[in-house]
Amino acid sequence: MNTLKIEISDQEYLIKLKKDDFSLSLIKNLVKRVKEEHNQELSEINYGSEDLKYSQLNYDSTSRFDYLGDK
Repeated sequence: MNTLKIEISDQEYLIKLKKDDFSLSLIKNLVKRVKEEHNQELSEINYGSEDLKYSQLNYDSTSRFDYLGDK
């Protein structure tokens, strides 16, 4: 019994499911979760790069100054 078929092209993923084997509410919930995880991963990637930029800026700015205790 073939209830699931996945087709992958250069531009898209196509998932075919038999209606009798999967409820629409289940499919909607799965798509919602996939979108949420995808958005979370994107925000973590963006946050990570901003965090890296900030830490480099913070390091560079503090390394240029002399401290009174060093003199």
